[in-house]
Amino acid sequence: FRLMLAMIGDFKFEQTKKEFEQMTHEITWSWSKTNRIGNHPKRQTTGKSDEVINFSGTLILQSIKSFDEFVDLADEQKPVTFSSALGSFLVVVESLKRDYSSFLKTGEYREQKFTIKLSRYYR
Repeated sequence: FRLMLAMIGDFKFEQTKKEFEQMTHEITWSWSKTNRIGNHPKRQTTGKSDEVINFSGTLILQSIKSFDEFVDLADEQKPVTFSSALGSFLVVVESLKRDYSSFLKTGEYREQKFTIKLSRYYR
């Protein structure tokens, strides 16, 4: 039994394949600040909200190359559908960070930590 935790385009994060550890969902609102002499700053909204989603986790030796397909997907630099418990909507892949550790004598690594940053895409 495989539990799908999230999907970015056709790239699945399943509980048995990728060690998915954490997801954060940040919503920000756009405010402009104008300083006033002898008074508190005035704030005015300058747009609608924006959303960023970050994934992080650890891959073990047998699944280290599994991110090659994800890099190919991100290299297309097109919006893709993101699906998870948060719902389904379009996102762009802003970054993929990989940290390597637990090196073998051959120079290969046994462990790879990853962080993926996605931003919601609005039409």
